[in-house]
Amino acid sequence: GLAALLEQLNHQPHVSECLPAGLAALLELDVETSYHAVQAIAQFAADERFRQVLPEAGAIGPLAGLLSSPQPHVQHCALSAVANLSFVPSAVGPLCQSGALTVVGQMLFSHDAAVQTMCLTTLCNLLGGNAASADALLQVGGHVALLTQLSSPSPDAQSQAAMSIGHMCRHRPAVQALLQAETVPLLSHLLHSPHPAVQLQTVYALGALAAEEEAAAEEARWAEEEAAAEAAA
Repeated sequence: GLAALLEQLNHQPHVSECLPAGLAALLELDVETSYHAVQAIAQFAADERFRQVLPEAGAIGPLAGLLSSPQPHVQHCALSAVANLSFVPSAVGPLCQSGALTVVGQMLFSHDAAVQTMCLTTLCNLLGGNAASADALLQVGGHVALLTQLSSPSPDAQSQAAMSIGHMCRHRPAVQALLQAETVPLLSHLLHSPHPAVQLQTVYALGALAAEEEAAAEEARWAEEEAAAEAAA
């Protein structure tokens, strides 16, 4: 079957270099074919030698679609591939445009630790590369899931959540949503974390929040002064 063929080809480097494009096309075929193809794509995405070619192979759109698959294994493989592809700079824009952030933001509410880790990796990388993509996250309440991760027992999850929040703060509409969600008290609590990485990302997030809030206030003051000057004239 297809699974056995893919397994054989994966062990032939000269052939496997040509595989990603063909596999990307298989992602959109029938359920059984896409089931095996997404497993193979996830393996390629996990390998830095092949990860770079997947965006050019047309894999991003189909993978984003499979994030919503009713089959848990397919969804998991698609998320794994998307998380690894989020490290590729050329994939950030297409991933943001594909709608992946909306689904990943919803998946972050999962109680599965492995799913949470992949979601946090994806959000951190995509928001870091495209802060404006935070809009998609806000639409599904994904920022609330990020805030929940600040209380995770995992220092890595806390650190990635804080970094993602810091990235979001480069997009002003996200700042207001974060402030309304009581982000500052939650972050402030992490300043006392015994883990340096958590402290570092918390300081980054709080600094980004404060800077954007101050910039917005400064713009408001300028607008008020101009309006007052025009009224006086």
